[in-house]
Amino acid sequence: MNKRIIVILTVFVTAVSLFFLVIQYLWVQNAAETKEQQFIGNVNSALDEFVSNLEKQEIIQMFTDRSFKVATDSTAIVVKDSGNIILKTIDTTKTIDINRVNFPEKHLNIDNQTQTYFVYELINELVQKRISPKERLNPNKIKKVLNDVFEKHDINEKYFFAIVGDNKKIIYQSKGYNPAEAEEIFTRQLYPNDITSPYKAYIYLYFAENKGLFNRLTKFSLISIILSIFIISSLIMTMIIIVKQRQLADMKNDFVNNMTHELKTPISTISLAAQMLGDTTIDESMKDVPALSKMILQESERLAFQVEKILQIAIIERGKVKYKFDYYDAHNIIEEIKESFNLKISSKQGKIILNIKAEKSIVYVDKMHFSNVIYNLIDNAIKYAKEDVPPEIIISTKNVGHELLVEIQDNGIGISKENLKHIFDKFYRVNTGNIHNVKGFGLGLSYVKRIVTDFKGTITAKSKLGEGTTFIISLPYEDV
Repeated sequence: MNKRIIVILTVFVTAVSLFFLVIQYLWVQNAAETKEQQFIGNVNSALDEFVSNLEKQEIIQMFTDRSFKVATDSTAIVVKDSGNIILKTIDTTKTIDINRVNFPEKHLNIDNQTQTYFVYELINELVQKRISPKERLNPNKIKKVLNDVFEKHDINEKYFFAIVGDNKKIIYQSKGYNPAEAEEIFTRQLYPNDITSPYKAYIYLYFAENKGLFNRLTKFSLISIILSIFIISSLIMTMIIIVKQRQLADMKNDFVNNMTHELKTPISTISLAAQMLGDTTIDESMKDVPALSKMILQESERLAFQVEKILQIAIIERGKVKYKFDYYDAHNIIEEIKESFNLKISSKQGKIILNIKAEKSIVYVDKMHFSNVIYNLIDNAIKYAKEDVPPEIIISTKNVGHELLVEIQDNGIGISKENLKHIFDKFYRVNTGNIHNVKGFGLGLSYVKRIVTDFKGTITAKSKLGEGTTFIISLPYEDV
């Protein structure tokens, strides 16, 4: 997949994701508004029923608590039985024990004259015997009726309310009542059908949790949002993986090119030397057999080293490497490797300086792999030296806490901040303008990172372009 297709696909997926998010947001917002309106309608219906029930309860109380004359020779006693209003009459011309008499019952099925008189007497009683405002506006009674109605309408959110008089003076307010926090306040007049009372009162009510978009969402809406986030996240992760795979493919191509170059050079040299030895047209006295043999041997070793390096990386990546751990003095290993670079560094008029300060330098490592780590870092410092400046490499050691720190500092070309983040990635090589001007597979630092990590250590790098690079290895030292 080429870069152009990846860019087009990225733009397309981004556009689709944004469009999907906008549509989803509008749908959720519309669903929330619809749900909000349904909730408001439900509350209004419940409050209308609340006002009606409050009035009915007062009338039932009046019926239940009082007796009314129905005729000149009888008295009607109204009682409440299983939710029904039952009229019981007794003859008032006779002396009778009211507690023992069996009253003939009527369910208000009396003749029209008596019924009319009954209603007339009831109205008289209601006018003459008013219920006190204090009893009428009892907050416990009001709250009970509210709770019953809200439960019936499946309204379970916490609410606050206040009872307010004609003069806007608050008669009662529930704990926590603060209308400034309300998103919407519902108002109803209490006992609106009472035409005989000069006193009017109102209820002001609001819900504590009736705010925010998600409070009104259904479970389906929430699930839809979660699925949308999951789908978009999956698309983004897919695009990230595609881009990373593209980068990895590019790095692998670079690796193949460099590997071909690295392996081709010693093969070409060996082939040339072999041709010279086998060329019968050249006089034997003209052939420098020892030099050609040495060249073949060196190039064969170089070829074997490169192949072995690749195989070791493969083994480490599969987790099948077998280390031979033991206690070694890191200073001795560093000094041995320094000696092995004397000829190479001298040819470039450079130098390696040891700055040994660590008092405790015994580490528990595999000597061969630890040596390879130090060798790779020094080799890189030489390879990435400036063309017109002799390489100067400073190897320092010191103890920090229970750690041995090994610092390898050079005065080379340095690494940019962008490249520094990727130097330990497999196959990654810093671009120096020509892919073959610095030899290598891009596996060295990946190998170094893996080995140091397996030795329970860490490795970091500091660098500034044009000023050099410093690698810092931290390993736990051993008290032996």
